Amino acid sequence: MATVALLSLVLSNIFRRFIQTIFGYIEESVDDRIVCVVGSLAVVFGFTLFYGGATSSKHPRMARRAPSCTLCQTAVSSACTLAGT
Repeated sequence: MATVALLSLVLSNIFRRFIQTIFGYIEESVDDRIVCVVGSLAVVFGFTLFYGGATSSKHPRMARRAPSCTLCQTAVSSACTLAGT
């Protein structure tokens, strides 16, 4: 990991061009609305996984109080239903 960090510092210009090429390709080939929808779904999915795992009764050390907002409770209950818990 340290080697990758050192290489990215030393060869930052090459990595920057490589990453810009990848993002340029994605930007040109995909509609903006699709990127927004997929990004939003990824955030909701990650949020559900995080809070679903944090409120799971299988891991008492990591158990936290369930979020109080309705949207969060819906996401957590949906994740638990999908997981079969």
